[in-house]
Amino acid sequence: GNWRDSIEDLMSEDHSVPADAPVSKSPTVSYIQVYVRVRPFSEREIASHQRAVIRMEGDQAFIVDGRGKEQRFRYTGCFNSADPSSIGHTGQRDVYAMVGTTILDNVFEGYN
Repeated sequence: GNWRDSIEDLMSEDHSVPADAPVSKSPTVSYIQVYVRVRPFSEREIASHQRAVIRMEGDQAFIVDGRGKEQRFRYTGCFNSADPSSIGHTGQRDVYAMVGTTILDNVFEGYN
């Protein structure tokens, strides 16, 4: 296989931490949390009739690769900010309330 196949194999594996895992402020116990957010299309993307290649369901993102195959990725959390009129849309204030405050608390405690 080539390097792209190796990366795709690695990316298709589930390396996630359960979404309900505790957030630790202890230097001896910690969990890495990974969130993904889909942004809205830019004006240029809209004008050139680009289509979405990602959809979100709970803590999972489904991405259509260059060959048309859909791949699933699991994260601590997924935020869909692509279309403000869509069900499940997550705005900037919501993202901050769900993630930002914990990050800031940890930074102020000296953890990063």
